[in-house]
This record gives sequence, C-alpha cells and structure tokens, in this order.
Amino acid sequence: MANGSQENVNKLAGIQWVVTGLALVFLVLRLYCKRTLGKGFWWDDHILIAAWVCLLVNCALVTEAISHGLGRHIAEIDRTTLPLLLQPSTHAGLFSVMAAALSKTSFAVTLLRLMPGTWQRVALWFIIVSINAVMGVAGISLYIQCSPVARVWNRTIPGTCWPAHRQTTFGMISGGYSSAMDFILALLPSYLLWNLQMKRQEKLGVVFAMSLGALAGCSGIVKVVYLKKKDKSDFTFVVADFKICTAVESATSIMAACVPVFRVLLKKALTHHQSSRSDLPQNYRLGSMYKNTVVIS
Repeated sequence: MANGSQENVNKLAGIQWVVTGLALVFLVLRLYCKRTLGKGFWWDDHILIAAWVCLLVNCALVTEAISHGLGRHIAEIDRTTLPLLLQPSTHAGLFSVMAAALSKTSFAVTLLRLMPGTWQRVALWFIIVSINAVMGVAGISLYIQCSPVARVWNRTIPGTCWPAHRQTTFGMISGGYSSAMDFILALLPSYLLWNLQMKRQEKLGVVFAMSLGALAGCSGIVKVVYLKKKDKSDFTFVVADFKICTAVESATSIMAACVPVFRVLLKKALTHHQSSRSDLPQNYRLGSMYKNTVVIS
C-alpha cells in the first residue's frame, strides 16, 4: 500500500510541475513572438499571464498539500493533520478554477479581435461572461459549502455543511460547461478562416493550431468522470487524478492559446534555412539534392 501511495504522490507532483513548466515555455515563446513582430502586449496576453500565475499558485498549493499526505491512502495519514492537507487543497481548487476561466477568456478575447460579424462577437461576449460566472460560482462554492468557512478543511469545528453530493454536482456542472466552451472556442476559428483568401495548406495549419483548445475540453471531460467516480472513503488518494486533470486542462488551454502565434517562429526558421541554403556553393546544393550524382564544378 505504501508503494502505491508513493507512486501516486510522485505522479501527482511530477505531472503538476511538468505541465506548469510546459505552459510557461509556451507563454514565453508567445510573448517573444509578439515582441518579434514589434507589437505590444494586449489584453489577451495579460489575461493569459494571469492564468499561468493562477496555475503556478495551484501547483504550489497542491505541493504543500502533498507534504501533509495528499495522494496517500487515508489509512496512512494522521487524522489530526487532515486540516493541514485540506486547507491548501481547497485553496488550490480556487486557483485551478481561476486558471481555467482566465485561459479560456484570453483565447476568446483574441478571437474578438478577429471576428468581423456582430453575432460572432455577441457569442464570444456570452462565452466570456458565462464561463467566468459559472467558474466563479464553482470557486465560491468551495468556501460557502460550510459555515463557518474553516469547517471546510476542519470538520472538528462546530457548524454545518451542505450534503457532499451538492458540491459534486457543482463541480460536474462547471466542469462540463468549461469543456463545452473549449469545444465551441475550438470550432469558431474554422468558421472565421475558411473563407479567407489563403493557401489551403496554410489555412488548414492555422485552423488546426487555433483548434487545439479541444484538447483542454477532452481533459475537462476526463476530470468530470473522475469527479463522478471519486471514492469518498479514500478521498486523499483518489483526488490525485482529479488534481492532475485540473492542472492538465488549464495548462493545455494556455498552450493552445499560444500555438497560433508560433507561425512567426516557423516563418523565421524557414527564412533562415532558405537563406543558409542560398549561401552554399552551387555544387554542394546540387549534391545534397542528388546524393548519388557526381557534380563537376
């Protein structure tokens, strides 16, 4: 049992930090591309930075909870230390919800600058307002489920809490809605770009890059499934998979919002490659094209 717990803890800590680090790399590259283009940072960039900061805080709080037993079987944990585990875990839930909402908001704000039609802009504003409202309620519900609030992480404090299934329902509704918005935001660029005068190959590449948010939607679906199947009797162990899915969902949303900007890096690399090729001697270039052909200069 101890080995299983340690593997679960290692998986939780490792994946949390890896996806947070990857999201940072993508974010830095996005900002570098914006700077390369000579453009200043806009609202979508600042919102995406805020989303990553929330993801980082979530990761740090989960790590703090791990130090008190999160990821281990409940039988291995001293019950008197549970408040030390549950308090940072609860706060981590709030920041993971904020990271998810802000990352989707950032991409929607980016699309606002591209969508020409009125109904598309109305739809995007509806998504922005509704996703923040739904996720905001989900975040607040983490604290108002008990009175006093401290009873959320310390059940020895006198007070009342609403039934556990109600909080699960809140989580499933917000998670399902978040995933649905991921898929809608992934489909909107296809509508926008399909009628533009671009090469078909380039158009498909841009549509694919701007539709990667669907991967976050898939992570959200997995999260909802884990939430539904969560074993309350050993919650400190099984919650690890749920925490992993929340981090992966937010990190994927951040990375997906960054990928479309990477065309700048790709074009720069291709230009550099073509320039390097043009500087080579003629016989070398021909020889590389026809490896089995003798070239006489």
